[in-house]
Amino acid sequence: MLRKRYLWIILIGFLLMLTVLVFARWRSEQAQQTLYVAPTTIPCESSAGPRQCYLVNEDLQEEWRVQYEEIANFAYAPGFFYELLVTETPGTSPVQFTLAEVVTVEAATIKTVLLAPERMPCDTVESGQCYAYKEGNVGDWQPYPQEIEGFTYESGYYYQLTVAERQSAAQPEPAWTKMQVLRKSMEAPALPTAAAPAETAVPETADLAPVVTDPNALAFKPVAILNLGIQAVVPATWTFVGENSQAWSSGPSSFINFTAAPGSSARAALEQMRAAMQTAAGQTDPGQLFDAQVNGRAWSIYTCSDGSITAAAAATLEGATVFVVSLFADPGQHDIILDAVLNNFVVVGLPTP
Repeated sequence: MLRKRYLWIILIGFLLMLTVLVFARWRSEQAQQTLYVAPTTIPCESSAGPRQCYLVNEDLQEEWRVQYEEIANFAYAPGFFYELLVTETPGTSPVQFTLAEVVTVEAATIKTVLLAPERMPCDTVESGQCYAYKEGNVGDWQPYPQEIEGFTYESGYYYQLTVAERQSAAQPEPAWTKMQVLRKSMEAPALPTAAAPAETAVPETADLAPVVTDPNALAFKPVAILNLGIQAVVPATWTFVGENSQAWSSGPSSFINFTAAPGSSARAALEQMRAAMQTAAGQTDPGQLFDAQVNGRAWSIYTCSDGSITAAAAATLEGATVFVVSLFADPGQHDIILDAVLNNFVVVGLPTP
C-alpha cells in the first residue's frame, strides 16, 4: 500500500512538471518579439493570389524577407518605417503575427546610393571621417556622417546598395537603414546616368510615400505623430511648431495641428470647438458644419473664413477616441491641404499619455 502511494506521488509530480514545461513553452511561443516593416511593399504570390506583401526583418543585420500574411491589428501605410512588437501564432506556416505595440513610426523613402572605397574627411563627427556617397554615378562625393544601420562596411570596396532614409522629429537629420547590398566590388561600377536603375527586390521611391501634388505643385510630406498613434501628411515646406511634433506651420497665416481626446461623438466635439474656431479666425458668421466620407473614414468638418484666412476643424471617431485636425490656411490652398491630410490620415495605434 505504501509503495502504491509513493508511485502515485511520483506520477503526480511527473505530470505537474510536464504541465509546467508545456505551459512555459506555450508562454515562450507567445512572447513578444521585435519586427521591422519596410516603407514599401513588394509584389508576391500568396494563397489568395497576386498581391502586395510586406518586407520584414527581426534583425537588421540580416536580409529582409517577404511576409506573405497580414499582421493582425496592424494598419500599414506606405512611406513609413515601422518598429513593431508582435506575437507569433504558434505552428503557422507561413508565419503569422499579431500586433502588440507600435514602438516607432518614421517617414521613410527608399534610395539607391554608391559608397566610395574609403571614407572622406568631415567635421560633423568626432572621428572626422564620414562615408562618401553618390546617388548614381554622377556629381561629387557627398559625406554621410552616421553609420548605416544593419550594414557592415569594409574599406577598399565600392558598394551599391538600397537604403531606407528615415526622418523623425526626434532626429532631425535623416538616418539610413540598409535594405539590400546590390554590388560589392573593388572596381567602380559604370552606372548609367539617365537609364532606369538596376532592378532590385525593393521598388524605387516613386511609389513609396503618400506624396500628393496639385496643379500648382503644392507638395506634401508624410508625418507620424507617435504619441497620438496616427500618420498623415502636411505641406512639404511647413516645419514643426514647438516640441510635441503635433503641429506644423510656415508663418502667421498657416497652421495645422493634430489632437486626440476621449469621446463618443466627432460632431459633438466640433460643436464645442465652434466658438473658439470663429474667434481664432476673426469670424462672426456661423460657418459650416457638415459630415463627409473621406477615403472610407467618416469625418465631421467645420469651416469658417474671413476672406484672408480659412479655418477648419475635422474630427473622426476611432473606438472611444476623437481625433481632431485643426487647419488655418490661405483660402486658395486650404481645401487642397485639408483634402490631402484627410485622404492620408491613418490610425496605427492608441494615443499615449
